[in-house]
Amino acid sequence: MFTSQTLFEFAVIAGTIFGAMTLVAWSIHRKQCPPELRWPKPRRQWLQRTTGRR
Repeated sequence: MFTSQTLFEFAVIAGTIFGAMTLVAWSIHRKQCPPELRWPKPRRQWLQRTTGRR
């Protein structure tokens, strides 16, 4: 029933749709968030947390 060509085309179409959706969601998320939260740095906060506890 299914050939490798149709499966490959379906995978490509699904991948492009998924990528476009993630790009749109990321742009909307960046517009809603303030510029301080636009690029989070969790490693630095985690380091400050661990050093502060000790």
